[in-house]
Amino acid sequence: MRRSSNVIGDDTMNYDVYSMRYTVLECPSADTIGKTRTVATGNYRMQRAYRTNYFFSTGAFDERYNTPYERRLRLSTDIRLGVFGNEGAARIEDILDGTSNVIAIGESVGGDHKVSADWGPWGLCGTRTCCHGQVNSSGTSTISFSAANVRDFHINSAYQNDALGRTFARTFNSLHPGGAQFVFADGSTHFLQ
Repeated sequence: MRRSSNVIGDDTMNYDVYSMRYTVLECPSADTIGKTRTVATGNYRMQRAYRTNYFFSTGAFDERYNTPYERRLRLSTDIRLGVFGNEGAARIEDILDGTSNVIAIGESVGGDHKVSADWGPWGLCGTRTCCHGQVNSSGTSTISFSAANVRDFHINSAYQNDALGRTFARTFNSLHPGGAQFVFADGSTHFLQ
């Protein structure tokens, strides 16, 4: 996840970690299992990174918001915070809706299933869109979805009506018909439509 201060180093710094395959981070039914990618420049820079299939649930926020999670939790009245964020995560007492009602981790398949093959998830890589799963909604004191939110960011939705059915970078998606698998903050797993 992106740090709120400058990161020292480059994409070689964590190479030993992200160039290893972690089967626990792969969905057995995904066609991206074992695939690697190298990107030489830009925000997606990586060398032989293994594709993974899960995002941390970060609510309406992504890695571009560089405020550390704990500070955002203390200062924000925005109820759309996810369980995870930059440089931190919620504590059990921070989850006011109850751990059985809150998504912690969700499934996502990248590669040919995203509008850009550079987009995550990339598990341990630390590049842009590596690990933030986002739910785009309107409002900060209530959660509501515009027609564009539903069209572009719903589970398995084709971003801006993409003719190939590909999804947005941080959208939860899967190859399962009708939905995707999610782990809730209490550790239970649910298939959501």
